[in-house]
Amino acid sequence: MILLIDSRGFGSKHIDAMTPVTPEHQSGRRFLDWLEGLVARFDERLLQASCSPGAPSVGIAMLDPEQARAFQALHGWCFVGAGSGRSPFGRPWAMPSVERRCSVAVLTGDSAVRRSLVAEALCRELDGSLLLAACSSRVAGLALRLRVKLADATWWRTRREADPWDSGYLRADSNVTGALAGFAPRRATLIVMLEPSDDLLGAVIAQLGVRSAGFRHPLRLLIVAATPPTALALERKVGRGDPLSRVFSGACPGEVTMVALERPSRA
Repeated sequence: MILLIDSRGFGSKHIDAMTPVTPEHQSGRRFLDWLEGLVARFDERLLQASCSPGAPSVGIAMLDPEQARAFQALHGWCFVGAGSGRSPFGRPWAMPSVERRCSVAVLTGDSAVRRSLVAEALCRELDGSLLLAACSSRVAGLALRLRVKLADATWWRTRREADPWDSGYLRADSNVTGALAGFAPRRATLIVMLEPSDDLLGAVIAQLGVRSAGFRHPLRLLIVAATPPTALALERKVGRGDPLSRVFSGACPGEVTMVALERPSRA
């Protein structure tokens, strides 16, 4: 017997091991996945919203010209291949239109503090924190949150650039790979890794290479490091056929975008 659905608590149905999985079964599973996405919350097992809890939100207005250029390059990368995000009106369970479900970028150059400010500004720009901070009252803030949930629920609607994403920093602890194995983006998502170790980076990329084809929404992985990860060293570490080497060769899940933060110009 095979457990066809109920991998995450929405009921179960068993079929004989020799019974083919029909399109109707697949549609049922996808419908449950869609419903789960509507009620899902920000995944705090996997992500922390800010690199420094309690710190004020950083926007592009607080960046210097060199940081702003890096920010704009990364902001544009987030939306390349993000697609319309629409599903047919009568089929909310159908996979949304997304050309590139997973993509990787690397931000290098200058100091760790200046790099992290760019990453933080990108997170806050995408996740709507700046819009929420600008609300004049708690009622206005609640209204904004309700509009975001309504946008999530209208599956036939084209995603807009201003629609808030989920953005956060990958938790660098022993449970993170297990959390990632069960992770599915509930909306467009940016995950930031600050100065990751080779082992953690390899595990994360391998997970994404295996699972990203089933993501309903685009996921962007931003690696912030002093120097770019060495693709050849990573290939030797995990083997040429592993998803990690295919990511860094541009085959799966997409090309790696490299952005270098320049030092501030002196007058």
